[in-house]
Amino acid sequence: MKATSILIRLPRLAQTVVLAIWRDDALVDASAMAFSMFLASIPLTALVGSLMAQVLHGDLAALSVLSGLMDLAPDEVRGLLDRSIARGTDQSAAPLFLLGALWMGATAFQDAMTVFEKALEAKRRSWVRKRLIALGC
Repeated sequence: MKATSILIRLPRLAQTVVLAIWRDDALVDASAMAFSMFLASIPLTALVGSLMAQVLHGDLAALSVLSGLMDLAPDEVRGLLDRSIARGTDQSAAPLFLLGALWMGATAFQDAMTVFEKALEAKRRSWVRKRLIALGC
């Protein structure tokens, strides 16, 4: 009996969920958060390249393992990684890469806070307060 009552209510529940997603612009918010995380991956990739160049600098065993993996990559990727590792030997930009990744990642968390404030009809926080909270996450 209980299973059939759930099946009867399921179409209405699905309709309610779809309407709520549409009404609250959840897809727009989700795409904004995903884009912010993608943008955060760009300076993070540069930071990883910088750290790899520092750690692997002169280590023949690690370079041979990396070389074996590089043989599997397409020529374009290999060229990009070679340039990144060559550029990564200059460690002066590493803090900038870290700050860029943290700032862009915080944007996704700030977007999530805005979504929850809207969905729960909570008191809105200021942009600065949300940014500070998001940076702490």
